[in-house]
Amino acid sequence: MGFDIDKGATVKKSGELIGTSEIGLLATVGVMMVKVYPRPTVVVLSTGDELVEPTTQYVSHGQIRDSNRSMLLAAAIQQQCKTVDLGIAHDNEEDLEGILDYANSGGIGILFTSGGVSMGGRDFVKPLLAKRGTIHFSKLLMKPGKPIMFAEVHFASTRESAGKKILAFGLPGNPVSCNNCLVCFDLFVVPAIGHLAG
Repeated sequence: MGFDIDKGATVKKSGELIGTSEIGLLATVGVMMVKVYPRPTVVVLSTGDELVEPTTQYVSHGQIRDSNRSMLLAAAIQQQCKTVDLGIAHDNEEDLEGILDYANSGGIGILFTSGGVSMGGRDFVKPLLAKRGTIHFSKLLMKPGKPIMFAEVHFASTRESAGKKILAFGLPGNPVSCNNCLVCFDLFVVPAIGHLAG
């Protein structure tokens, strides 16, 4: 006798988010399967010999607890992304190269690093990413967040990853920059996640 939706009406358009109420709406019109974009996998890596895990009870002279990685992982989870915690890389090229090779094998969409992007003699993130791809910018005229780096990294070491691009965001590791990380995440990474998710 009555109806909720006109015959032939469009109930959802491409690019719209599918949440709980949208699933109920689709079920109402008998649609049980839809094509969706997956959320990207976000990988987070901290760099620095001075860093220790947040669970470290006693911090020695010259050490600090790694706060940025925990915050960035939580921010990615809030965006409904899968996350991979790559831990802490030491300030040497070999360690960092090995971790980047490991990241290559995981089908990731976004790599987020904290530390190693400035001009210090032991800041290896930027040169290593430059060898593997294209750095689009490494500083912005903004505060907080001036030293942010953005690159597209091309991996071709395996047949599955040939031609694959990973978006890489690099931030300074200074603990005072912790809020800078979150500002840059909101301004740059959240839109990138939305784009990768259709």
